Amino acid sequence: MDKWKFYDITHADHLYCNPLSAARLEEVMGLLDPGPRAQVLDIGCGRAEFLIRLAERFGVSGVGIDKSPFAIKRAREEA
Repeated sequence: MDKWKFYDITHADHLYCNPLSAARLEEVMGLLDPGPRAQVLDIGCGRAEFLIRLAERFGVSGVGIDKSPFAIKRAREEA
C-alpha cells in the first residue's frame, strides 16, 4: 500500500494534521500580527488548514510544502 494513501486515510477526519489541538493553533494565530502583504512558508503543511486560516484571518499569501501528494491535492481543493 502507498504510505501516503494510508496517511491520507488515517488523517481523513483531522482538521489539522498536527499534534497540537485546534484551540492551541488558534492561540498561536492570536500571537501573530503579520502585515497584509506578508508571505508565509508552511513546511509540512498537510492539507494546509493552518496556512488557509492565516490567509483568511490576516490576508497573507503563502506557500505550503508537503511530501504527501494526497495532502497537497486536498490543500489545493480547499484553497
